Formats: sequence, structure tokens, C-alpha cells
Amino acid sequence: MKLFKELADTSVREEKSGEKSALEHILDCEKNIIDTFLKDEVFEGGYITNGLLYEELIIKTQNILQQDFISESMIQAYIHSRENTAKDTEAHLRGMYSSALLQLLCMKNSNQVTIDGRGKEFNFLFFMLKYAGNVTVKNFRGKNILAGAGSFGGSIKNIDVSNIIGDGVLRYCAIVKGKAENIVATRLKGAYLISSVGADNGSAKNVTITNCVGDNILSWLGCQEGSAENIVATYLIGDNALAMTSANKGYAKNVASSWIKGRENYDHSFIENHRKYAHFIPGKRYLLKKITQLSEKISEELPEKRKMIHKEIARLQKLLFGEKD
Repeated sequence: MKLFKELADTSVREEKSGEKSALEHILDCEKNIIDTFLKDEVFEGGYITNGLLYEELIIKTQNILQQDFISESMIQAYIHSRENTAKDTEAHLRGMYSSALLQLLCMKNSNQVTIDGRGKEFNFLFFMLKYAGNVTVKNFRGKNILAGAGSFGGSIKNIDVSNIIGDGVLRYCAIVKGKAENIVATRLKGAYLISSVGADNGSAKNVTITNCVGDNILSWLGCQEGSAENIVATYLIGDNALAMTSANKGYAKNVASSWIKGRENYDHSFIENHRKYAHFIPGKRYLLKKITQLSEKISEELPEKRKMIHKEIARLQKLLFGEKD
């Protein structure tokens, strides 16, 4: 692999000069962070505690690590150098540390960031990531990848995820005064995918999910006084998709669901405009197909094209729901 060859060459040069490589600095910082938080026994679980803990963790990371060390290729190298297959406190903290690296990169670089796992297993990858601009995450295995992203006053602009196996991808995204503008998810497998997004006074604007397998996909969307604006769900397999959407004083404006297989056991009375089986509505089948096709290919497109595809999907969603372009 070219990436690892370049890193290896860099490591050899720096070893000869007696200096640490950028990756070694990132790993040293990780050890410092995890040792500190484990020693202080601050991790108690629960998303409110996690949100507060992440704020402390990213400040400490900034104080230790020079941002010049952080690049897309270096984050990929860091991920592939670590094992994070457990579900313990250390695994949660390592996931938060990966979020700190990605957030710091997004803060200095507004361009598209692509993180390709190439099949790597990494539980809690980018766990509790607070701010992100334009991010693609694909080809991973692991639980709760990107869980809690954009929450607690945070924001996610454009994010697309694909080819991920594991429960809880993007679960609890944009909760508690968090915001998510555009989310696209395709070829995921696991329970509670994109679940509880925009809940607890959070908001999700445009969400598209297609070709995914698992129970409780998109469940509890915009619930607990949260909100969701435009939701498109196609080609899903699993029970209880869209269960309890905008329940408990939540709000969901537009939802289109088509080609979904699984037992239905939910109440959709909380959705203002639910276009179930939207592909049977005259003129809507083409729009659904087009949105699905764009969602399927977005993560494989050139980085500079992905922002435009997010905008086009949002435009087609408006047409689908009868709103002015």
C-alpha cells in the first residue's frame, strides 16, 4: 500500500535523525490521554457524561499535540495501527481520541475528508465527534461508529457513510441542541442504524438511507422534542424501521419510505407528511430512484464532487415532498 510505504520511509528517515515520527507523536498523545482519564476514573457512561468528557478530552489533545501532525493520511495510519475491538472504558476513550483528531483536522481544513477502513474493526470510531464539515467514512466493522456525532451543541454539515458492519452507526447523532445538515448512509448492516438522530432538542435536516439491513433502523428519529425535516428511506430489510419517529413531543416534517421489508410495529402518527410506498405515487418513483442512485455512489465519487451530490440530493428531496426548489 502506497500510504504505508510513505509512512515507513518517513519513519526510517526520522529514526536516523533521532526524531520521532508524526505517528509516534499521535500515539504518545493517545497514551497520555487514556492514562489520564483512566486514572481519574471520570468515565461513567451515558451520553451527557460522554459529551462533557469529550470537551475535556479535545482540549487536552490540543494542548499536547501540534495540529501540523494531523492529516487525513495520518488519521488513517493511526486507525490501522490500533486495535479497538473491546467495549470497555479504554475503547470508548480511544474512540473519542479518534474524534478529536478528526475534529482538529476539520477545523484547519474545510476540504472533503475521506477515512477508508479497508475492512478494519474499530469500535466507537469517531465516538462523540462534535464538529465536522465534509466527511466520508467507509469500509469499517465495529459498534457505535460515529455514535453521538454532532451532539451537545455540535454540528455536522455533510457526512456520508457506507459499507459498515456493526450496530449503532450514527446513533444519537445531532441530539441535545446538536444539528446535522446532510446525512447519507448506504450499505450498512446492524441494529439501530441512524437511530435517535435529532432527538432531545436536536435537529436533522436531510437524511437519506438506502440498502441497509437491521432492526430498528431510523427508530426514534427526532423524538423527545427534537426534529427531523426531510427523511428518505429505501430498500431496507429489518423490523421496526422508523419506529416511534418524533415520539414524545418530537416533530418530523417529511418522510418517504419505499421498498422496505420487515415487520411493522410502530406508530407513525407523529409524522406530518409520511409518504409511505412513495414509489406508487405518480411522478415520485423517478425521484426516489434518482436519490437512491446518488446515495449509492456518493462515497465512491471524487472528493470535490461529494458536496455537489449532497446538494443535489437535498434538492431532489424538496421536489419529492412537493416543496419549491
